[in-house]
Amino acid sequence: MGKIKLLFKNKVIMYLATRYLTYFFQFLSSIIIAVKLGPYYFGVWGFLLLLINYFRISNFGVSNAVNILIVQNKENEQKVKNLVVSALASLAILSLMIILFALYYYLFGIAFFQKYEVGVLFYVVCFIAILTHFNTLLMNIYRIKNRLFEVAFQQSAVPILVLITCFFLKDKTLVYALLGAHVVGNILALLIFVFGKKIPWKGSFSISVLKTIINKGFFLFLYNICFYLIIVSIKTIISIYYSVEDFGFFTFSYSLANVVLLFLQALTFIVFPKIIDKLKSEDSQSIQILIKSIRVSYVSLAFGLGFLSLIIFPIFLELVPKYEQALTVIQLSVLTVVLYTNSFGYGTYLMAQNKEKTIAKISSFALLVNISIALTLIHVFKVTYEYVILATTFTYILYTYLCVQYGKKQMGLKDGFAKNFTDCFQLSLLIPYIIAILVVLSSIKWLLPLPLIVYVLLNKNAIKEIIIKIKTIINRPNVIDL
Repeated sequence: MGKIKLLFKNKVIMYLATRYLTYFFQFLSSIIIAVKLGPYYFGVWGFLLLLINYFRISNFGVSNAVNILIVQNKENEQKVKNLVVSALASLAILSLMIILFALYYYLFGIAFFQKYEVGVLFYVVCFIAILTHFNTLLMNIYRIKNRLFEVAFQQSAVPILVLITCFFLKDKTLVYALLGAHVVGNILALLIFVFGKKIPWKGSFSISVLKTIINKGFFLFLYNICFYLIIVSIKTIISIYYSVEDFGFFTFSYSLANVVLLFLQALTFIVFPKIIDKLKSEDSQSIQILIKSIRVSYVSLAFGLGFLSLIIFPIFLELVPKYEQALTVIQLSVLTVVLYTNSFGYGTYLMAQNKEKTIAKISSFALLVNISIALTLIHVFKVTYEYVILATTFTYILYTYLCVQYGKKQMGLKDGFAKNFTDCFQLSLLIPYIIAILVVLSSIKWLLPLPLIVYVLLNKNAIKEIIIKIKTIINRPNVIDL
């Protein structure tokens, strides 16, 4: 009983428990919504989510910049206050720009939106975007202050309301209600943050501080928008060149595949400020040891979950036969999503070293490569929609390699292509990954367990290290605090 009580008092365990419960709710609701809406209206809903995602990433890097700047200046209380007030002012300006965009839509409209029956729902999307920008900033501040309850509430409010909503309605009415759930959930989260009394409002607005945020934020914004546009651009291209039903299948597939990433994002979110704080060091030797430790745990766990999901999803699709034809794109999406995690460590190091301009250039180049390959697959090779995701698979490989190369350059290392590539993709992960790609493309279902078996055999030490780190976080929750 004493151990159980300690678990309930452990803020990390409770936060992760709420996140994974929320992810389960998201997973459950995505299935219910997909079934109730059908491929067509699920395509409409997917397009509305696509618009929300475009707005979410177009925040000019304010929240990310403030997150890093507060960590770097955590000893200067007044500067932290000034950073917060100036960031809120910049978000007010951004909100005005969103309102002006909504006014443009009211006066002139956007013809392409008619394909997805957007209509007046665009104004709701704009309102959600404004709320999301403020909530993201306040959530980062609460995380830095180690207040995980409010953070968990903000991250859980919308998914829970969406789950409740999807039980009662269907078709287009459900689409309206789902947007309403996003509005109500974001308003509740904003109220929690405001009345939580942890936001340092008493700072002074400063043009110089605002410039610091914008200068740092612009390249972080460029990095974020280009990086997230890698997958969003694929969604957009599929929404343009393929039918609404095909886009619905792809939206469903990526939603399932993203479950693997969500499982890890909960953990990376709470440790991110601590990692930034440690990676700002000038001791390259200790940095190399830390990055290796991060990658062994995080990347290895991501690949293991990806290989496991290859076995689970075909079984799951038997419960939703309407989407059985999406199996190949689900599996390819899973194998693409795990590659995203491969850049973790070196990319974070470049941020901590104030090299946001470098990672902005990397992500911009990667985005151009992604779009070029996707359009080539469509126009030259005439592929069906499920194979367009291969463009992103290659792009994530390229992005990770460039992060490793420039990260090592920042450390003063001059390793060649072969060494950098093996640091990008450990053979113990690359071998089962190649096997997984071949198995998925061959469509031989009875071979699906093979990548996981090979992974376990080649990564016994990494699995042991993952277990040790999990135990450390459970037994010493304050290890994540700044």
